[in-house]
Amino acid sequence: MNFYKDTLPKQISEFIADDEIQLSKLEMLVTNKITFPSPSKKAIILYGRYGTGKTELAKLLPSLIEKHRVKDFDESADLSGFAHDSFFLSCQANEYASTLKNAMPMTVSFNASRKHYVILDEIDNMPAHYQKSMKSFMTEHDHVIYIMTTNHLNKVDAGLRSRSHLISFANPSKDLWLKRCEKICAMYDATYDERYLKNLIAISRCDARDILTELEAFIVLEKSKAA
Repeated sequence: MNFYKDTLPKQISEFIADDEIQLSKLEMLVTNKITFPSPSKKAIILYGRYGTGKTELAKLLPSLIEKHRVKDFDESADLSGFAHDSFFLSCQANEYASTLKNAMPMTVSFNASRKHYVILDEIDNMPAHYQKSMKSFMTEHDHVIYIMTTNHLNKVDAGLRSRSHLISFANPSKDLWLKRCEKICAMYDATYDERYLKNLIAISRCDARDILTELEAFIVLEKSKAA
């Protein structure tokens, strides 16, 4: 049993946002049902509380987006060996200059879509003048798709926010968490009480790390009882 590997989300529907509307919008952006990127919106910002899986989702999105862009070009494309390149940049102190440079690639992308994917984790840590440089670059260039995360949306440049689709993880849905926990229990054939799961979610305040840690302990205990 490798609980964390087994439960690592592999599709958008397995993440827990504020509601299903947020996830549906993200799904439509990924599949290009909502034009993305567009001249006015070239980025996605995942914002909200700590421990909601924003970083893991940000890492997953480039692959999902690129797969659908390849299919847009060629519906018969074989994606069994699909691969893409993306940049993951953590906005940490004392590295802002190099982060900004890497976040504004001028070279041609070798991805099938000809788009670069740049993930900026905790963009709010980046000083305001660096964020404004990012905004200017986004305005002038269309060969980069940005995925950003932040725990403090109010600290993100207003121009960046305006040029981005905002997906909220500020108040993760308890109902979505209940469905996710039930699905995980079913995956392990673990008998559960819905009231227990609801209480676990409430006590954990919808923190993904806390919920999954407690859920693993519960499942292991239930399996040991059944053994």
